[in-house]
Amino acid sequence: MNKLKLKCLIASFVCIAAFSTFNPTHKIKADTTTVGVSYDAHVQNIGWQNPWAKDGGEAGTDGQALRVEALKIKLENAPAGAKISYQTHVQNIGWQDWVSDGAEAGTDGKSLRVEAIRIKLENMPGYSVQYQAHIENVGWQDWVSDGNEAGTDGKGLRIEAVRIRIVKNVSANSITLNKTSDSLSVGDTDTLSASFNPDNTTNKNIAWSSSDSNIISVDKNGKISAVAAGNAIVTATSEDGKKTASCNVTVKATTKEPEVTYQTHVQNIGWQAPVSDGKEAGTDGKSLRIEALKMKLINAPAGAKITYQAHVQNVGWQNWVSDGAEAGTDGQGLRVEAFKIKLENMPGYSVQYQAHVENIGWQNWVNDGEEAGTNGQGLRVEAVRIRIVKTVPIDSISLNKQTDAIIVGNSDTLSATVAPTNGTFVWTSSDSSIADVDASGKVTGIKAGTTTITASSIDGKKTASCSVTVNNPEPSVEYTPYFKNAGWESTVKDGADAGIGGRSLSLQGLKVSLKNAPAGAHIVYDAYTNTSIGEKLESSDGKELLCNGTSYLDGFSMKLENMPGYSIEYQAYMAEKGWTDWVYDGDYTRTTPIPFDIQALRIRIVKAKPAPQIIPIDSINMPTTSYKITVGKDEFINYSTSPTTPSRTDGISWTSSDSSIVSVDDCGHVTGLKEGTATITATSKINHKTASCTVTVGPAIHVNSVTLDKANITLGINNYDILNATLNPDNANNKGVSWTSSDESIADVSKDGYVTGKKAGTATITATSLDDNTKKASCTVTVLDKTIVNSISLDASDISLDIGNMHSLNDKVTPLVSSTTSWKSSDDSIASVDNYGTITGKKEGTAIITATCGDKTASCTVHVTNKKALSFNDMLLSNRVYSALSKAGLPVTQSGLPYLETLDAHGTFSDRLTPHYTFEDLSGIEALTGLKNLDLSYNRISDITSLKGLTKLETLELDNNDIKDVSALKDLKNLKSLTLSYNHATPIANMEVLNTLPNLKELKIINGYVTDEDLQHLKAILPNCSITVQYK
Repeated sequence: MNKLKLKCLIASFVCIAAFSTFNPTHKIKADTTTVGVSYDAHVQNIGWQNPWAKDGGEAGTDGQALRVEALKIKLENAPAGAKISYQTHVQNIGWQDWVSDGAEAGTDGKSLRVEAIRIKLENMPGYSVQYQAHIENVGWQDWVSDGNEAGTDGKGLRIEAVRIRIVKNVSANSITLNKTSDSLSVGDTDTLSASFNPDNTTNKNIAWSSSDSNIISVDKNGKISAVAAGNAIVTATSEDGKKTASCNVTVKATTKEPEVTYQTHVQNIGWQAPVSDGKEAGTDGKSLRIEALKMKLINAPAGAKITYQAHVQNVGWQNWVSDGAEAGTDGQGLRVEAFKIKLENMPGYSVQYQAHVENIGWQNWVNDGEEAGTNGQGLRVEAVRIRIVKTVPIDSISLNKQTDAIIVGNSDTLSATVAPTNGTFVWTSSDSSIADVDASGKVTGIKAGTTTITASSIDGKKTASCSVTVNNPEPSVEYTPYFKNAGWESTVKDGADAGIGGRSLSLQGLKVSLKNAPAGAHIVYDAYTNTSIGEKLESSDGKELLCNGTSYLDGFSMKLENMPGYSIEYQAYMAEKGWTDWVYDGDYTRTTPIPFDIQALRIRIVKAKPAPQIIPIDSINMPTTSYKITVGKDEFINYSTSPTTPSRTDGISWTSSDSSIVSVDDCGHVTGLKEGTATITATSKINHKTASCTVTVGPAIHVNSVTLDKANITLGINNYDILNATLNPDNANNKGVSWTSSDESIADVSKDGYVTGKKAGTATITATSLDDNTKKASCTVTVLDKTIVNSISLDASDISLDIGNMHSLNDKVTPLVSSTTSWKSSDDSIASVDNYGTITGKKEGTAIITATCGDKTASCTVHVTNKKALSFNDMLLSNRVYSALSKAGLPVTQSGLPYLETLDAHGTFSDRLTPHYTFEDLSGIEALTGLKNLDLSYNRISDITSLKGLTKLETLELDNNDIKDVSALKDLKNLKSLTLSYNHATPIANMEVLNTLPNLKELKIINGYVTDEDLQHLKAILPNCSITVQYK
């Protein structure tokens, strides 16, 4: 029974299961009618991805900076006949043809980026395709649909990923606008927006229209612009279902002034948002080019328009365009280099504009068709400003000048006086190739000539003019000196000092050249040397005039050729004599009868002077009538003239009765050539006055012996000693010697007798007379197999130094060693030292400077302080104040000057070999009101008026100047110590004022001539002051 029940139960389950399986209302398969899309991307460095992305999934990459190079797209479960089409915008190619259903769009294997895509469906009513792109530097864009562009074109940006999906369309039942009525004034704008019902309507594209675009215009985004007074209806029509909604717009006449709006297409940015009324469009400081411009008027009268044109790289000036059209290019990477703008049909108004140009910055404003920017220079415009201004009629206009003269390349600014003062006017040049003028009246000379600069009212009825003559620059002269042991120094010009008077370096060469000189003009120059009397060097037009390494120049002359109306003037600083008088046009600057070496010179070009009055020489006097010299020797003939200062055009000619015996040059220098007697005659050139003397030439005196000061010396390797040779008799003609070593590998010898040990051994050093090579003397040199260093010492063991200042240590090694001493600082951050022992203060602190030679050392302790102090060293006070402030760590502005407490403007700088500069003019020192310590020694100062306001001064050094009067010191109540030079013959005026200085306790007199009477007088007027007299 139980088995039967079980069988019946199983049978019942089988029947139920069978019934369930074949019941037609029960579905177990997935819905295969849903339309989908699949797609694949070919990615840089990856290739085709796998598997394909589907229905909004990502194809490509984001965050990896990899470009999509190609795409394939196909439909899934689409109706029969339906297809999906797509195209790509590819780098260097542009938009390709449309492809469909899995075909490749883009490229693979060419490394070209896809920059934009478009996708659309065909034969699929009721569906749309939506897609978005992930863009380089942008990220994911918004979704677009049905043939619209995703990505960018013309910006060079890569697509890195895409998403695509198919959606069922939802139709619009109705649309509404945000406004059903609106009221605007002419020139105003507003934006209408449409809402769809239902909100998830698939196709939300709207077409906008105006019933009267002469009153209201509307763009594709619903932006309405009031054009003229009146009424018009703006209608929005849906693309799907033709649903409409309208807005009634009333436009009132405007009282607003016309404006201009403008926008620029900028490199790497594209079109910027419009701006108006003088605001900046573009960029400045980012080095980005403007590639295109658009502009249009707002609130303008009917019929008015703004027209403009651009000068484009590789294109030139384009045609004029107007009212919102593009000038320039976009997508071609070409710069706008210049542009012009003008108004039409807008009487009473003017357009003004300016450009920000590469390497120039903001140019001046120009107006109404003038060029802004540059052309022919290859410079990009980077930003623009544009504005409309109302022109104000003028009743009268005048200029500050009726004539003007400028130099080519220079500028002058004319100013106009107009009535009314806000009247509008423009500047023009009758010939801008000679001189141009900008909107501010700045006139710039272009080339020589004459042009007329005119300021005119806009209607041209009122004018004022200035005749401008543009001249070529005045001729100038540049010159470069060559000094013994210094070589060619800096080039200077037009009367500036070349070289340094008082420095013991002799002039050995010159280069002189003209600048801005007329065509065909030349400068020629010659010079005498101090050797081989009669030797003269000649050169011209910037070429080198250079004597050999042992001689130097002791006189020179110059003259101009083919430069009528000009003269060349020059003077020299002679050793022991100072500056000579200026001479010119072929005269020699030279001291006679004894020449001195030249240490500095000045040259200048001046307008030619009238010919001076000729004052003839009345007599020539020779106090010595007989001279005796030997063959090869020279002498200067001593003479004088009456009057003592004859005109430059009168002079003396020199002759020898037998030039084979005695030669004579233009300055009376005689040289014995062979034995005999000759008569030397000096003759004045105008009155032919004469004077004569005899010169007897005796036989040359030859060397009869040579001796050395040492017969034996012992050296170490790299040690050296000096041998001195004596030639007898002392008056021998040729006292030169040559030095030789028997073995230079053991000991060598220089031309000056310096003997240096090279390796262990013995060598003989011989001095041989150049007059007679049989006359010689020798010294035996023994070289040990080591370098001998017994000691090293420094000239200072403890010094203080300000931050930024320098001090040179001098070492002394015993015995003499030719190898270099090495220098080291214990802390370079506090005080550094170079290979020559020059220390520079870096920061506050103490450092030890150690000099090492061999195994011997010597040290100096350096204390670096941060005083507000300044050393001018070799700097000129008048033009190097701010540079020196920077070195002192003070603000390099006017505000930094009062903080300076100490100024060392000493004319010489003794702790290293620095050139000797001096100055005369103290202009500018009055700004250093914080000075407490001031050293102005060894300069050329005569006027100290500029010091009267330096009331904080405590010490003042003025010695070795030409001070005439000290009354300027009467208010320096804090002065404690004063140093002066005083001369009995030319006493300093107003010394009595020093008695009014309550804190003056010390007066030092250095150099000059002070008598007992002078000293007693000073002590009487300064009873509370210690007075000391020193002589240097």
